[in-house]
Amino acid sequence: MKTIRIYHLILCVLGLIVSCETRTKLVNHKEQEIIKTIRINFHDNILQLNPIKAESRSEQFVKDLVFDPFIEKDLSSHLFASYQVDSLLGLYTFQLETDKSFHDGTPVNSDAIKNFFKYLLKNHYDDQYVHLLFSSMDGFGPISWYRENRGIKDSIPSGFQVIDQTSFSIQLRTNKDKLLDWFQSPIFTLFKESSGTYIGSGDFELKNLNEDISANLVRKIPGNHKIEAIRLSFIKNEDLVYSEFFRGALDIILYQPYRSKLTPQTKRLNKILNSQYPDYQITQNEKSILKFMDFKMFTDSTLLHQVIASINSNTEESIDINNEISQAPLPLDSPKTNVALDSSYHKVQWYSELSSDSSQYFTNTPYLEFVETNHENINPTQPQIVIREVEVEFWPRNIKILSKNELTKELKGDNNSVILILESFPEYVIYNNKLNGINTNTSFSNMVRNAYYQEIETY
Repeated sequence: MKTIRIYHLILCVLGLIVSCETRTKLVNHKEQEIIKTIRINFHDNILQLNPIKAESRSEQFVKDLVFDPFIEKDLSSHLFASYQVDSLLGLYTFQLETDKSFHDGTPVNSDAIKNFFKYLLKNHYDDQYVHLLFSSMDGFGPISWYRENRGIKDSIPSGFQVIDQTSFSIQLRTNKDKLLDWFQSPIFTLFKESSGTYIGSGDFELKNLNEDISANLVRKIPGNHKIEAIRLSFIKNEDLVYSEFFRGALDIILYQPYRSKLTPQTKRLNKILNSQYPDYQITQNEKSILKFMDFKMFTDSTLLHQVIASINSNTEESIDINNEISQAPLPLDSPKTNVALDSSYHKVQWYSELSSDSSQYFTNTPYLEFVETNHENINPTQPQIVIREVEVEFWPRNIKILSKNELTKELKGDNNSVILILESFPEYVIYNNKLNGINTNTSFSNMVRNAYYQEIETY
């Protein structure tokens, strides 16, 4: 009996050892499968996956990470290994990266570039840079080429030539020094169409898109210490976003302190900006928030003084864009003061935010006063002063070096307008100390692309 008990005891001990070893192996196996994920939020859903038509910040973010532009602003490229230029002949020769492929596994080769050009020629010929490219290309000919060849499937001007599957050339007969500038336009972002979807060749692939709730981006080629997956959520309420960040459900948030309502969450964020919370890191995004005045059809100088006197900003620090306003007008009396006005009665719109359901405007009465109305009730043909607060991406960020024409173009304004910048402040990026590799004053997509955890995080 004792022999049998000892035998049973030995079997139990061996079973425990085997069990422990099995558990250890399983844990190690799971550790190897851990995906390093970063979690962020956008207020806007992803509704459009065509990178050429990307509009919202979430769509722009996907465009930056999923698709490759031809040439970056610094003239680098993820698509071209090298290029040569014969400026006298207007001949450009491009060598493609040999290890580049679309997310469906097909290679990024010269035929893929040719098919992309055909797509642009057929669908986006009205775009400024697409039109310049093809109308300047050798073989395009005068007026009749586009009309005669648009419907031909394989038609493309002879100035584009496939040398082999890793190289191609473009020869221009006019604007011979402009091609690299044109290729920096966002419309030259490579993709291929397949079964109604748009397939990119960038660092990340879009997966599991639920446009109302969330989306996942997965890195195509995982790298050491790099983020392998990005989890996007679409929460509209800003205060809820901040609450999710503080409870650890988000890793990075964007914060615009001058546009946020003062709540317990925003008060805490403001303290973080003042470096009173060492658990968090802060940097600035390349996006600027501008408050600017846009004068159209305006001649009433007294009313102009009254409007500026009512603005809650230091007018002496205003940035002068138009030479006709050498200095910001000096503040006069309160807007409630009875003043004689130069022009006939008209309404002057005052927008606090472009996205507001209602707007405040000045009405030209003996007593200058605020009135509220809906956007659809505003007459765009009336003389007006519009005060707007908008998000603008500047490159470089210093708006003082932009000319008036460049600024009105960025703001989608009218060249006949007079623009006076009242205030400019940055958008902040706040993240915890576990993240590394985030650089200051770069785009949000580049921040996320280069981020990594010092220690692996799992969710």
